Amino acid sequence: MMNLQVLLAALPLLASLCNGQSPTATEQYNQLCPSKDGQEVETQPGLFVTYNCDKATVTSVRAVANSAANVNDCVLACEQSTGCAGSMWSARPGSACYLVQSTSQPDLRAKTQLVYMSYRRVVEEPQDQFPDDDEPVDQFPDDDASEANCAAQNAACERNSNVLETSLNECQAREEEWGKKQHALNQCPTNDNKRVTHGNLSYTVYCNKRNVGMTQLRLTTDGFDECLAACSADSKCKAVHYVVNWPKPCKMLATFSQNVKPVLSETVQIAAVPVVPR
Repeated sequence: MMNLQVLLAALPLLASLCNGQSPTATEQYNQLCPSKDGQEVETQPGLFVTYNCDKATVTSVRAVANSAANVNDCVLACEQSTGCAGSMWSARPGSACYLVQSTSQPDLRAKTQLVYMSYRRVVEEPQDQFPDDDEPVDQFPDDDASEANCAAQNAACERNSNVLETSLNECQAREEEWGKKQHALNQCPTNDNKRVTHGNLSYTVYCNKRNVGMTQLRLTTDGFDECLAACSADSKCKAVHYVVNWPKPCKMLATFSQNVKPVLSETVQIAAVPVVPR
């Protein structure tokens, strides 16, 4: 019976994390603002989050970027971080999640495309199974209604077992996908304007930049290292743009203006250009 209750309780959490394609930072912001501005919502049992749309902490309060991939994980990261008073989620390019370091709730200021989230955790006291009556209440009455209810719950658990397994597989796939993108983010600023070698080619890495005058060869879901290795193996590939927030972040270029240096990009991406033009 305990396993049944745990499985049933896990269903909504897994569904909320794994249902459909992963939304972008902007899409997650739009799901909150302005519809939930000023509201307190129970996002999981015992966790209450208050949303403050188009608000950020004052500049004197320290906020630290966090790699949380969605709004709920951003709040949980704050709850698990010592000295964190709340979280901020940004729809702007760059890091989406920020943890606010403060001993109390900080003052807020107007800031578009940002939502500040405070939280509180409520822990329910366990109920006494045997109240002070003359006779203890039978917690397991032997009647047909209880057996029918148990059978119905077991049937529901069996129906949902495949859903749980599918959701878990989707979660693991998204975790692997994010791991690839996190490796790309780790290239900067360490390898900015430095050379890296993949296959038979050496590339110069340009963080948060893109080439101009380019045409696309193809898009793939490859990680950063695999993307450059694939480009090295294809003579038609002249350079690479790795666009972190895209579902297929590896963008191989068929042509680009080789006499023009890469320029700043409005999206989080990395340009990798062969040292010796192909």
